Amino acid sequence: MNSPGEDWSFLHGHFARLPLNLGKVGQVAADRKAILIKDFAPQVDWIVRPEWAQREGIRSFAGYPLVFLDNLLGAIGVFSRRPLEEHEFALLGLFANHVASCVPQKQ
Repeated sequence: MNSPGEDWSFLHGHFARLPLNLGKVGQVAADRKAILIKDFAPQVDWIVRPEWAQREGIRSFAGYPLVFLDNLLGAIGVFSRRPLEEHEFALLGLFANHVASCVPQKQ
């Protein structure tokens, strides 16, 4: 909302592929563990673009690995302007598991 000129509608941008351990999404993938940070200060060092997080008022992060039959397919991350709740985190987990089970079928 506060970043005019940024186009997030395509898959070929700066964050199309993240190396393992880069930022929180990369950490989720590397560790294969879900993470919920209900509220944080934007200046923490794991945010790849802290100026964006501060400008957008990002306060919370939730991430899940996408794993199917012990194969890492990727990770999903959600950044929020308000603290995320446990039930929202659980819903993201259900979504992540569903996506992970569907991806191999499409391949």
